[in-house]
Amino acid sequence: LRRGVDRRTPLRVVDRVLGGAIAVLVGALSLSLIGSSISVTGTPGVSTMVASSQVLRTIEAVTPRPVTETLARIRSAVLVDGLPQLGVLLDLDVQPSAPPVALDDPELAVAAASVARVSGVAYACGTSATGSGFVIAPDRVVTNAHVVAGVTAPLVELPGRPAREGTIVYFDPIDDLALIAVDDLGAAAIAVSAPLAPGTAAVVQGYPFGGPFTMTGAEVISSGSVFVPDIYGTSNSQRDIYALAAVVEPGNSGGPVLTADGDVAGVVFARAEADADRGYAMTTVELEPVIAGAAGWTQPVSTGPCTG
Repeated sequence: LRRGVDRRTPLRVVDRVLGGAIAVLVGALSLSLIGSSISVTGTPGVSTMVASSQVLRTIEAVTPRPVTETLARIRSAVLVDGLPQLGVLLDLDVQPSAPPVALDDPELAVAAASVARVSGVAYACGTSATGSGFVIAPDRVVTNAHVVAGVTAPLVELPGRPAREGTIVYFDPIDDLALIAVDDLGAAAIAVSAPLAPGTAAVVQGYPFGGPFTMTGAEVISSGSVFVPDIYGTSNSQRDIYALAAVVEPGNSGGPVLTADGDVAGVVFARAEADADRGYAMTTVELEPVIAGAAGWTQPVSTGPCTG
């Protein structure tokens, strides 16, 4: 084709300019896919350097959002689908009726600055997982225990900040919560609200498929204290949870459920097995022990066996 263009038309220069531009574009997207794939594996040392690369961060910033979301879905094929799918724990048939929260609210933007992408390698299983988390206290990020099960050095990435390796200082496989200590994190803790009543509109923030940050509308359609499996599926215990009318994807695990004022009202931990538009989140009742002890936990703890 190039020889034909060069010989028979005056488009030689146009052909070469467009060819060069396409080559640069393809190269940049390839770098972005490879670099982000390495970073979300959470490999100690390597992932931190790659995730903090200014070149890759710039490429990601200028890449159209639909493209970055597509790349994230492609990349997720090599990651563990860490979002549990559970049966009917609460009433899922209620239809949402509350007016949705305005997603451009400045208070939600403030909260978003403290919502992190969390990733890591569970070497015992040879798997990588990615999820979400949020700052709950100075230099402390909370996430789901199933996100970091078997992980020793999780990678924490906040918007606009270099990626940092953290230390897991609290791990509860029954209530599915873990706390990551990150020195000099420099991000504000998000305020915590009382549990929401059914019929209340909310917002879910996080990093589905380990890709770019997203914010989606949600509504609490039911709530209650019910028996929920632990992260290994070996026992059940009572936990205060919500059923949400919301689309939650792998990678949303550990992300916050926020009020219209940008306060944390819950933590996403699962989705409904039979309905892609229904998710589950624990209420702030489950967060209270973590909030109370966050500052005092400083030593590394075991993260148990991996779940993958």
